Amino acid sequence: MKKLIGILLALAMLLSLGASALAAEEPEVVDRPLYGLHIVVPESFRKLKGLLDLSGSAMDDYDPGIFYQDLYYYALNEEQLPAFNAYIEAFVSALLSGAEPPAPEDPRWASDYLAAPVFTIYGINGGRGQAELEAALKAYYPPESMKSSFLLEDLGQRGDTHFYLAQYALSEQQENACKETMGEFYQEFADLRADKESFVNALTLSEPQKPKTLEIGDLVSFEAAYLDGTPVTSAELFKDHDVTMINLWATWCGPCKRELPELAKLGDELAGKNCQLIGICLDAGEEGNAQLARSILDEAGVHYTNLIAPKDADDIFPFESIPTSLFVDSEGRILTAPVIGAYVDQYPVSIDEALKLVSAAKPAAEVVIERASEASEPAAPTQPAEEAVPAVGEGAPAASEPSEASGERIDFPAVGVSMVLPASFADLNGTLSLSGIDLGSGSPIYEMQFDYTAVPMSRYEELFNALFVAKQALPEEIGEYLRSNARVFSVFCVGDGLDYDALAKAYEEYYDIALNEELVEKIALADGYTYYLCRHYSGDGKTLPEGVYSDELKLVCDNVDNIVSSMSFQKPLT
Repeated sequence: MKKLIGILLALAMLLSLGASALAAEEPEVVDRPLYGLHIVVPESFRKLKGLLDLSGSAMDDYDPGIFYQDLYYYALNEEQLPAFNAYIEAFVSALLSGAEPPAPEDPRWASDYLAAPVFTIYGINGGRGQAELEAALKAYYPPESMKSSFLLEDLGQRGDTHFYLAQYALSEQQENACKETMGEFYQEFADLRADKESFVNALTLSEPQKPKTLEIGDLVSFEAAYLDGTPVTSAELFKDHDVTMINLWATWCGPCKRELPELAKLGDELAGKNCQLIGICLDAGEEGNAQLARSILDEAGVHYTNLIAPKDADDIFPFESIPTSLFVDSEGRILTAPVIGAYVDQYPVSIDEALKLVSAAKPAAEVVIERASEASEPAAPTQPAEEAVPAVGEGAPAASEPSEASGERIDFPAVGVSMVLPASFADLNGTLSLSGIDLGSGSPIYEMQFDYTAVPMSRYEELFNALFVAKQALPEEIGEYLRSNARVFSVFCVGDGLDYDALAKAYEEYYDIALNEELVEKIALADGYTYYLCRHYSGDGKTLPEGVYSDELKLVCDNVDNIVSSMSFQKPLT
């Protein structure tokens, strides 16, 4: 296929504003060495009623040699921020599940004009200048965007990078919408936009630094402390274990906290493999957070070692998102690729891969290989599934390797499903993605979600990273994702002899909305698990604008039966 299928094994929730907000209590200096920026925040930009947020990235999907840092104004005060973040998380959760979105505490929160750009700093490399940047921006931003009309001011060149300050010219309609939505905050927003001189004078530019990365084979070494303050070194922690999994998390990180119960189980299981799991809480060094971390861990049933992050954690662990997990040997050397995100089903896979590498590196005398004697009985054949694997209508054979006439084979071990996508999906303009969720709260009830998003893969990755990885999505990006995303179907995997009633109860508890029984059908029984199909799209009333994306979504929906008939089922990897 020309486009990869995005396999998302877990879905994090959005927090719209976080530690990067430039509020009155934030540091007066903001450094962005990756983007060549050093800002001594002007006094007039710090003592505000509203909040400022500086964030951005490289335009990787369009031109990786262009980056931006947006200074956005949010018509919110700090007291409103926790409730606003909670509303955004609930809103995204409801939209993704097809539920009715919650009503905001303040009606303004639902508007695209609660936040608006003050300034943006662009960098463009390769010796290119204003003409190339203007052409890129006109192609990159849609005409209706607040960023579609702009004025650029040349800030100079550092090394191979030319810097420009963008001041967006809001249309009369956008200006009026900002006034109406921001209310008493609007004048402060307008004053900031007019104070370009203070902002430019606060800037110091330098050649952007290349991001530090950790590669397989690199050595991880640090001095840290247990949550009670007792110092410890990484050498002490690693030396007695073949493999150590290091899980980086924080008390404010929702996806980090949601995976802790599963990590608690994994931590208990690793001892028999001479492996261990340790957590490093990145914000536990802040006042009161060590005790908060301990409370969170206790509630999740975590018994494995957790540490207060070393002071130079950003240099030791140069990752832009959490949770992130590393796998190292007894000397602290990285064995496999890091797992970035709460991908619980990937951890055992990475650990087993790491163990194989450790075993292969040991002297031959230390490797014990069990061989069957010549007189031993042959192994018993694998037991078949409890019954043939039926799909919709007729029984479905197990999926085989795809032929030239078929499409790409997809394995989703977290839910125990494999499938073959039709060859007609190879040239889609939109994006197909899979995600998995544990609905059971202790019971084996899992959901595999199959989505179509009406944006190209490059834009999908950008939106997903903004919403669920960097957690710094702008309101317009949230709206674009939610308008474009359509859940086509889900496959539910239910074990322990539980039935549809247990599934319906777990679904309602997780999503706070009833599962529509009319859209659900039983499709398989294998290895003690029952599988159900739910055709969401046909029942949620959502439509896409007429055009290529609407036609593609219809094509995908029309092929659901073909996808289901290609499925094979096995015990989920939990």
